[in-house]
Amino acid sequence: MVQQTAGVQAGYAGESGERLYFNPWREFCAQLPQFIDEVHAVRQRALNQHKPGTRNASHRGFYVATLHAAYSYGGEENSLVWFTAINSKPRPDSEGICSELRTTTSLENLNMAAGQHYDTVGLVVMGEPQPDQATGYETGTLFVCSERCWPKIIEPGRITHDGLIATVRPDRRKAQVQTAGELDEFYSTLRDGERPIEPPLVDHDTESWGNVVNLFDQQIPRDLDPFSSLDARSSCVEAARVAIQGGFSPLRRVV
Repeated sequence: MVQQTAGVQAGYAGESGERLYFNPWREFCAQLPQFIDEVHAVRQRALNQHKPGTRNASHRGFYVATLHAAYSYGGEENSLVWFTAINSKPRPDSEGICSELRTTTSLENLNMAAGQHYDTVGLVVMGEPQPDQATGYETGTLFVCSERCWPKIIEPGRITHDGLIATVRPDRRKAQVQTAGELDEFYSTLRDGERPIEPPLVDHDTESWGNVVNLFDQQIPRDLDPFSSLDARSSCVEAARVAIQGGFSPLRRVV
């Protein structure tokens, strides 16, 4: 099911007279507390339905939930939409389907059916950390698997390289965030036999998740059009990353 929220229309005048612009990266930060709760609920439902000895979505009870958020800009309506999904592999010899790939496919299906185009702003991925099946490397949170899922998602046109990927432990506290391009570079470094650098592991609670959008606003003014230039867009992506990391690596304010 597609869920959607309308964003601020480009050029809309705020109460104090300033021009406000639809900013997908700000919307992503603002919705993060809800997104975290949604992926947690999706994963928990799968766990609650899992019964040993019966055919389940995951034969070993390993469940990953993903929320994929995308935005439409410049059409009839600027908006943010999102999809949620769970992984499946009912038998050891079954072909597993990752939740991240499911939500990416849902976005493509929407773009084929809709009269406007949606681009990825970010993913929220939740699951128990485990060693990557292809490389054996274990990260602080569960990254998208490098062998089966990631190569299909990073194919040209499927997801933007500056799309944010926030990976969160099931406790809804420990989290990491990076762009799709950085995750691709992470796995390229592993394949070259070198040790990659992970994004910082940060600790959030309910209050700090809710403060992410305020940290974003401290870096990016509301009257900045994020689509006015590549620099403006890049600054918004970086500001969202910094905000999700709780203010780590300060960014100069864009004026």
